[in-house]
Amino acid sequence: MQRKILGLFAIIILMGIGIFGFVRYRQYRISELQKSLELEIEYLINNYKKRLSNVSQTDMDKLAIKHHIEEFHKRLSYDPQFAYTSREKTILKMISISHDKTLSNDHILIEVATLASPKNSKVEISKLGECYIVNVAFDMAVMTYGEYGAYTKHSTKASLKQEVITLISRVMKDLYDHCGTRTIEKIVVACEHGVIYKRYPVLPGVNHQTKTFQMTVIYKCSISKTQALKVANWREAKLHQVSSMLKVDNDMFPYLNIQTN
Repeated sequence: MQRKILGLFAIIILMGIGIFGFVRYRQYRISELQKSLELEIEYLINNYKKRLSNVSQTDMDKLAIKHHIEEFHKRLSYDPQFAYTSREKTILKMISISHDKTLSNDHILIEVATLASPKNSKVEISKLGECYIVNVAFDMAVMTYGEYGAYTKHSTKASLKQEVITLISRVMKDLYDHCGTRTIEKIVVACEHGVIYKRYPVLPGVNHQTKTFQMTVIYKCSISKTQALKVANWREAKLHQVSSMLKVDNDMFPYLNIQTN
């Protein structure tokens, strides 16, 4: 019985020595790995500092300028690798459609004009001889903030009208830039806004006023081919230049009133 107990104690002692040895070995390996990692980090830091000390600020400036110029020209030519925004992707789609030989001129023009116009715009084309007239009507609320329904952020008709003219100029610029002038006789752009119409019944002794809401073209302008050809590059045209060329076809501002609460 004593021999069995002594044998059991011997096994337990051997197991303890084995576990202790394993723990010691693991601690040793961790220590070695930590030292190796510290040496590697030190090497990387020293190497990085050495590389920085050899860098010429002048050379880096030249490389940066060269890189930005190359990227700028690629963006101007609509390189697909820089098409990050939805607008840039839309432009690439327009270019692809315009180069599609399987599509008719009518189809290409209506597709490109629709893509170049604000979201949910009404786009129509009509033929005049060998050329086309493009009509676009957009909702002002799509292009700017603070304009929804019959509500406007403006307190005066003058400021509202100025913004409308700026928005029409932007749409006109995009349309002529992407549709070109070769087959366009005229582009007409209209700005729509919600308007509340107040009406009094034409009945003796009845003063009850009715109000109806309706989306209305409050301003419409056009630029003919003759005027458009005076612009050498529509993509680089300034908005004030486009605004000065606008021919007013419809102006509802004399009949509008801005009511403040």
